[in-house]
Amino acid sequence: MTELLALREAWISAYQGPRASAESVMDWHDRYRPGTVARVNTALGQCYLQRHLATGELSYTPARISATEQLTDIARWWATSHGDTAAPPPSPNVVAESAAARAARAY
Repeated sequence: MTELLALREAWISAYQGPRASAESVMDWHDRYRPGTVARVNTALGQCYLQRHLATGELSYTPARISATEQLTDIARWWATSHGDTAAPPPSPNVVAESAAARAARAY
């Protein structure tokens, strides 16, 4: 991700920044973009959609949001104090649902 953000900043500098120039644009195309593409391809070279299928080695089941009565509290925390304070603790309903789901997977 940082590779792409850095490449974007270099593009902005080359095309729109106060020192934008044809030379900067060519430098971006010849030096920055190819290097970033190579590094991203190396990092993601073994990634393909079949690995993420339900039967694939990287299958993922997204968390199911339960106990919707907590959504307002969680959204408020995320928008206002995320990183500064602890997240709201799970309600008893969420804990019970989680325990039931875990027990169902155990069999």
